Amino acid sequence: MKRCLWIACATTVWASMVSAWGRESEGARANSVLLNGLWEYVLGDGSEGAETTAGQAKLQWKQVTLPGPFMPWNREVANQTKYLWARRTFTVTGTQAAGLAVLRWNRIANGAEAFINGRKVGENEPTGPYQVILPPAVLQPGENHVVLKILGAAGVRRSQSGNPLIPAGFGVGMPEVTDDVWIDFADRAYIKWALALPDLAGSRVKIRVTPTGLERAEGLEIIARVQSGPNGQIIGEGQTPARLVPDPDPLGGGHFFVEVPMAGFQPWTHEKCPLYHARVKLTQGNRVLDDMTFRFGMREIGVKDRNYKLNGKNLWLRGSNLVFEWDWGDTITGHEPDYLITEAREMSMNCFRTHTRPPPRLWADIGDEQGTMILAEFPVLFNYQDYKFTPEEWEVWHRNCLLDAAGWMARLWNHPSVIMWVTYGGAYRVEWRGRFTLRGK
Repeated sequence: MKRCLWIACATTVWASMVSAWGRESEGARANSVLLNGLWEYVLGDGSEGAETTAGQAKLQWKQVTLPGPFMPWNREVANQTKYLWARRTFTVTGTQAAGLAVLRWNRIANGAEAFINGRKVGENEPTGPYQVILPPAVLQPGENHVVLKILGAAGVRRSQSGNPLIPAGFGVGMPEVTDDVWIDFADRAYIKWALALPDLAGSRVKIRVTPTGLERAEGLEIIARVQSGPNGQIIGEGQTPARLVPDPDPLGGGHFFVEVPMAGFQPWTHEKCPLYHARVKLTQGNRVLDDMTFRFGMREIGVKDRNYKLNGKNLWLRGSNLVFEWDWGDTITGHEPDYLITEAREMSMNCFRTHTRPPPRLWADIGDEQGTMILAEFPVLFNYQDYKFTPEEWEVWHRNCLLDAAGWMARLWNHPSVIMWVTYGGAYRVEWRGRFTLRGK
């Protein structure tokens, strides 16, 4: 019976998969500029000053399409590369240039500094997802220039013992941009995080919203609406007052909860996969300051009586590991459902654990829509090693682990297929189950 239900789930959702494969599943805004596409790059030692027009003129640039690798994999090249500069132009309107702008990327290995129009606007040392509010007046109406100074293995900050001070999984490799880079625009206040917290017993979903911005703002209102699909039936609506107190800490910010009733909701399971679309607006009076949408499923994961529980029922996890299969190119590209769904279920598997990297969006989307569950592991890998960090180095490494984990969690939280977060230290393992917040990870 379960096998039949799985097949039915896969069959009924397949027609809608292509349209669902986009940033909309993780949170999107109509007022954005996507920076994917044609870029130029050049290798360097970091002293070239390529964030400036004068520095760029001295270099021999090559074209590359991002997201994607800059160069074919080569261990010697990976170990010797110190920095890689990447650049492109983009256009914004006058209204966008005058508003609040947030630069975001989903994964750049091995971290990067970002410059717009020659001015440094942000830096993320870990590899994972990142966002930063752009300083006022850095954008100009019309053409703008973005430069990324991406670290190679030889440029990554290391301890006195020679180990990287970032969570690096199997190790530091080639510099690469493996997912979207974009700029969102808002009016004075921006929704930093919007996380769905399903409450099945209460027939509702709580949406935790974290506003951010450059200036304090009072009298805000958060309005949330849940629909059965992008243009489907309205399931429920809710709103709550809010305020914005700027917090420069990437892990900080005040949280506000919007309760949305979900009468007649259908729970998400690995056998039946209903998904809901939430639209969250941040307003002040009659002004809409920010407006975002995301997708989620109504499901709860927990542990009771030594059993995993999915929506209160026993859940038996049968699966295997994913060890960077998404990087295998033509082997799996275009055949992801065959690998994650069809072949897995032929072996009676209902889940995968990723190894030292959370899954890319496409793989999580497939799990959401067809019921394969994912145990997402952070790149915190010891393998019984002693990194010989000094106390000061431990502080740096620990902070980078928190930043990396927060980025991944905020990005993947609303995927119902991601049922567990895993940190792995070789000699011990800690698995995070159920609900938790981005603080105190």
